[in-house]
Amino acid sequence: MIPSVKQAASYIVNQADGTVHYYMEGMAAPMGAFRNYGHQARAIEIVDRSLSELEPGVYVGRVKIPIEGVYDIAFMMDTPRFLHCFSAEVAPNPEVKTATAKMSIEFEITDRYVPVGTRKPIRFKLVNPDTGNPVNGLTDVTVLYYRSDGRGRAVKPAKALPLGGYEADVILGSVSTHYVFVGARSIDLQYTDMPYLSLIGMAAPAEDKAPATQAQSGDDA
Repeated sequence: MIPSVKQAASYIVNQADGTVHYYMEGMAAPMGAFRNYGHQARAIEIVDRSLSELEPGVYVGRVKIPIEGVYDIAFMMDTPRFLHCFSAEVAPNPEVKTATAKMSIEFEITDRYVPVGTRKPIRFKLVNPDTGNPVNGLTDVTVLYYRSDGRGRAVKPAKALPLGGYEADVILGSVSTHYVFVGARSIDLQYTDMPYLSLIGMAAPAEDKAPATQAQSGDDA
C-alpha cells in the first residue's frame, strides 16, 4: 500500500487477484483498478512524471529516453482540454558511456500506411556496427509486431533474401498504430536491442462492384 502523488488517494496491491486498487480518501470502495496482465505484483512504487511550473507560463517535466532517434510526442491535458502532437529529435548524450550496439537495422520501406487485413512485406537489413558490413543468411530472424496499446501481438519468421537482407509479411488487424521489432536468437539479438518500425493501419478501401446487367427481351437469362 502506498499513497498517491499530489492526490488524496492510495494504491493497494492485491496479489491474490492480480490487481492494483485505487482508493480515494473517504471512499469505502475503490474508484478503479489496474490489471497486472499476468504478472504477480508484490509491491508498488509511484513515479511522479507530472509537469511542474518553473515560471509563469512555463512548465517542466523530466523523462528518461532509452535511445536516440526521432520521437512522436503527444501532450494531453484535461482542464482545459488540450491535445497537441509534435516531434522531437533525441541525440546521444556525450557524457554517458553506452555499450556498443549488437546490431543496427535499416528498414527498406517507403509507405508506413497499411490497409487493414492486407499482407505487407517488411524488408530490412542487419548491419554489424563494428565493421559496417551486412549480416546475411541468418535462419532464425523473427519479427514481432503489435498495436500501440500492447494488444494484437504476433510473431512472424523472416526469410533471408538471395541478394541480402530479410523479409517478413505482416498483417495489421485494426486501424491503429503498430510497432515492429526484429530479433534473432542465434546471435542473442533481443527485440529491444534495435530501433523499431512504426506502421499505421488504415481502413481498407471499399471494393468497387460492377453494376448487375439486366437480361434483354429475347435473351436467355
